[in-house]
Amino acid sequence: MVVSAAALLLALRWPGWAALLAVLRQAGYFVLVPAAAIYLISMAARVLAWRVILGGRASLLRMLAALNQGYLIDNLLPWRMGERGRATLLGAAALAGEGETLTGALRLIRSWTGAAAEGSEAK
Repeated sequence: MVVSAAALLLALRWPGWAALLAVLRQAGYFVLVPAAAIYLISMAARVLAWRVILGGRASLLRMLAALNQGYLIDNLLPWRMGERGRATLLGAAALAGEGETLTGALRLIRSWTGAAAEGSEAK
């Protein structure tokens, strides 16, 4: 807590705030709209992929929540623990076993990495 307080104090005393705010006022935010659209489309595609893996046994909203919770766990814990967390969350929501969802996750990851590897070999 002491380290966090010291970091906050240093951030608040930073002399570059005025320059940063000036630059942010001049920035063109029009590129955020297509970027947000692309992000939402990619999230929808991932949720639909999970729906196929689980055979439609969990709602789309539950799958979206589990997907984002998995990303949160990935950011907080090492070794891609978010995959395990996502499998646990979706396994409970879909009344499927954790092993089944984890196997589906691994299948999905392999298909994506396989497609990426094939694409890089073609170049």
